[in-house]
Amino acid sequence: MKKILLSIALVLLIGLAGVCVAGGLYGGGSSSRLPTRIYVSVTGISAISETATTLYTVPTGYTFYPTTVVIECTYINDNGDGAVASFGGNSATYDDYLNTQTYDFDAAGTFKPDAPTGVVVSQTAGDVFKIIIETASTSDSETWTVDLYGILK
Repeated sequence: MKKILLSIALVLLIGLAGVCVAGGLYGGGSSSRLPTRIYVSVTGISAISETATTLYTVPTGYTFYPTTVVIECTYINDNGDGAVASFGGNSATYDDYLNTQTYDFDAAGTFKPDAPTGVVVSQTAGDVFKIIIETASTSDSETWTVDLYGILK
């Protein structure tokens, strides 16, 4: 009797899970695509150079929802004042995700996860999500790896 009840419960659970996915819990009801987690890692970003670096380009037919960036200091020489950086996909200033954040590292191998508070702008097909160093670090040399996390659907 217990096996029969467990079997019925399992069938109902699997059936309900299928209804949630097929019914649009993840896709708004009209899309057959499930969201995909995105992880991109870009190495060798110089924090002493005021320049923009591409992290991710949103493919045709998709929308990207960035959730977190992790900035890791991979090399630093003669620690100075931290760099000021922004992240985003608006081609004018690349700051519609995180705007004018200071990242002040004292040693290589340290990192800072960062995400905005409040509402976040999604990135649409063709958007190029970048980091832009707005004010360079005053260290003699400073290199970062940036990890970008998000959802693509």
